Amino acid sequence: MAVLEPVLTSADDVGTAQVAVLLGTEAALLRVDGETVQRVGAPEMATAVQCMAVSASGKLLACFTADGQLHVLLTSDLTRRISHYDTQLVLPPDDMAWCGEDAVLLSWQDPPALMLVGPGDAIKYSLGVEDEEDEEEEEEEGDEGDVKPFGSAAIRSAPAPASALHAESAQGRLILIPECDGVRLLSSSHSDFISRVPEPTVSAFALASTAPPALLLEAFDLFERRSAKADEHVRAMGVGVMGAAVHACMDAAAHEVDLDGQKRLLSAAAFGRAFCRKFPRDRMMSLCKDLRVLNAVRRAEEDGLTNGMRAMEMAGMPLTYSQYKELSPARLIARLCSTHHHLLALRVATFLSLRTESVLEHWAISKILSASQTPDEVLYDTIIKQVDTDKRGSLAVSFAAIATVAFHTGRHELATRLLEREVHTGRQVRLLLEMGAFEAALWKAEAGPDADFVFQVLFQLLDKAPEEQVFEMLKSHPTARSLFISYCKKSDIPLLMRFYERCSMHQCVAEQIVQQAAQEAGSVWPQERVRELEAAAELFTRTRDNGFQAKAVEDSVKLLRIQQQLEAAGTVQLPPPTATATGHSATAGSSRNGAAPPSHCYCHWCRGGFPRGRGGGGGEECGGGECERDDCCMPGSRQQPRCSEAEE
Repeated sequence: MAVLEPVLTSADDVGTAQVAVLLGTEAALLRVDGETVQRVGAPEMATAVQCMAVSASGKLLACFTADGQLHVLLTSDLTRRISHYDTQLVLPPDDMAWCGEDAVLLSWQDPPALMLVGPGDAIKYSLGVEDEEDEEEEEEEGDEGDVKPFGSAAIRSAPAPASALHAESAQGRLILIPECDGVRLLSSSHSDFISRVPEPTVSAFALASTAPPALLLEAFDLFERRSAKADEHVRAMGVGVMGAAVHACMDAAAHEVDLDGQKRLLSAAAFGRAFCRKFPRDRMMSLCKDLRVLNAVRRAEEDGLTNGMRAMEMAGMPLTYSQYKELSPARLIARLCSTHHHLLALRVATFLSLRTESVLEHWAISKILSASQTPDEVLYDTIIKQVDTDKRGSLAVSFAAIATVAFHTGRHELATRLLEREVHTGRQVRLLLEMGAFEAALWKAEAGPDADFVFQVLFQLLDKAPEEQVFEMLKSHPTARSLFISYCKKSDIPLLMRFYERCSMHQCVAEQIVQQAAQEAGSVWPQERVRELEAAAELFTRTRDNGFQAKAVEDSVKLLRIQQQLEAAGTVQLPPPTATATGHSATAGSSRNGAAPPSHCYCHWCRGGFPRGRGGGGGEECGGGECERDDCCMPGSRQQPRCSEAEE
């Protein structure tokens, strides 16, 4: 079985891409996705598929069939076979993995064996079996530059490490791990890597090679020996060929793992660069930085340390240049941190001018987790001292993340002290709420630039703490109290009233009652409003300088009582909206019952008074005449005045 990830499928629309599973059965090769089951496979595949492997790019699929054939198909068209090889082995491999995009490595455990299959050719290894003929062949091949032709590729052979690996692998399981540029072999005690030899390395070191990098290396060797032939070689190459040779030597140095080989290739590239006027000089500097980083993380012994980066740790990470570029420096630093090589990660980040706060955070967290017996005071001083030494990283370090780990490990005092160093208010507030320090969280939220932090604390308080505790806390926090009152006025009036009563804020309670009574005018019966306003008047009398408010509320109560009497007598209809409207209704009712009408009317425009009945109508009701005031806002407009309100 093999799995094709969504990004590797051939869906036309990326949004519809889905996982596809390839299943090898006795009858056919099946492609299964979320909707369909398709029968695929090249016509040449006559027997059942026993083992499959997808390349790192997802473009190629290797299938080992029951007749010992290894078929290579395109994942975009699984009916098309582009290559095949007869292994002459019927026993299916225990493991199979792609070696980059160039070859397929097959592994058998019993008997232990490896087979590297490329385009039309293969290399076989018998694990744990070393006879004299194999040793002689390996020695001869080693004398020829440790390079084997392999179809259209070249496979680097390392006899001595392979023998140690093979002898160990014969005693345990061998695991194949595909990489972007090769395959890694892991046993219980060894790790080896097989990859295709890069083309720049082949052109530079192949025997009797006349490629530009080989000519440049030869010219540089002559220059080192102070031979005049070096000038002849340089002149023979020309400027155009020299530029290509410099690039090839730099590429070969990037893929070289031996320090002496790197120095030789880089020196040759620097020698040739002097004859190229427009060569990009930044590339040499960038490559040297990358190689120094790679040499530092590869180093597993004390020797071999470059002067450009004095690391104090030995990671022993077998990383190639292609893998480093695929991984990216940031992820390499994260991997070093995960393996607790924090000092090396910090030096790499500083050397490459990258951010160091993630390294410092990971180190501090690891320090807290590993120093269970260290006192909080000592641990705090150690962390702060180390973080403060890095001026750039100390400004961006999340002390809240470190304090969170300290809190979860039971170090509450250490967490509190570390949190004081946090510069982000939101992180401080969140952790303080998690710790249950509501008072401290409220102080931090009030000091912050955003009112949302205060509301966050208030909601947490209302959800987790009793109301009495919340109200007592708000007494000493004026900013939070103002925001709380503003929120309650819009969302929770009963809660606001309980807060006022708890804090003995009689004037605020009375004002809220009056405001609520005014909003309910016309929808609440007068007797209910009378009770509310009486309570408000009584509260106003409890406070100083509120005599006017108390008197005004008492007058409103009197008007409402008169309104109740008029309602009882049937003079007005129920329910009138306000006491003023009750007055209008009462006077209108008196006029209809034979009472004397008011002697004056008021102009609809200027509100000026004039004798009733002076209009064109001349009757008891307002006539159709004009307003006689000289300062009327509508003079001469012939507007009809009307009786708008009675004279008191």
